[in-house]
Amino acid sequence: MSWEEFNDEKPCPCAKGKYTITRQENDWGKGHIFFRMNCKDCRNTYVHFAFRYHDPGAPGGTSLSDRWVLKEDKKALDDIEKQIRRMKEAILALAQARYLKQWLARFLDKPKNAVWAELKSIDRARVPSLGTFYNHTKNETPEDYLRTWFDAENVIPILAYLGIQDSEIVAAYAELSEQNQRHESAEDRMLRRGIHI
Repeated sequence: MSWEEFNDEKPCPCAKGKYTITRQENDWGKGHIFFRMNCKDCRNTYVHFAFRYHDPGAPGGTSLSDRWVLKEDKKALDDIEKQIRRMKEAILALAQARYLKQWLARFLDKPKNAVWAELKSIDRARVPSLGTFYNHTKNETPEDYLRTWFDAENVIPILAYLGIQDSEIVAAYAELSEQNQRHESAEDRMLRRGIHI
């Protein structure tokens, strides 16, 4: 299998230099694309950023877009993402310490199809078909699967399913929601100030 490489140079954001787009393709239809900023001034100011966006006409309903974004905007976004990850980890650790045993006990000695049906009632979008669920759990116990299912994205629906009101966790999720809004605003600002490649 051989790879072919194509290079294309374009004017950089400051228009004093160039950046290079390198495309690699092989005989099997696979490809890679790389962006290299050749302009020293722009290299100190911009960084490449790729993001997915909703595109109903594309396979899978999403497309990829590339931008040169300001380094300080990207750093601000990265800092918010780190805070969100830390908050999710803290919420999950707290919820697991308090409620994981109760969650697992709720499914103790239930057959896999009953576990699947109850998970489906909690979050239809996240639970695969019954056949896929059997495939996912064929090499592990339902308890292993339930442990992985108890994650930061599912804590609130799990607590509702267990009939638990935990004001500390609810408050933490409200703070997390604010951080997610900050993230969205920071990303919008970064993309607005960025330059489409």
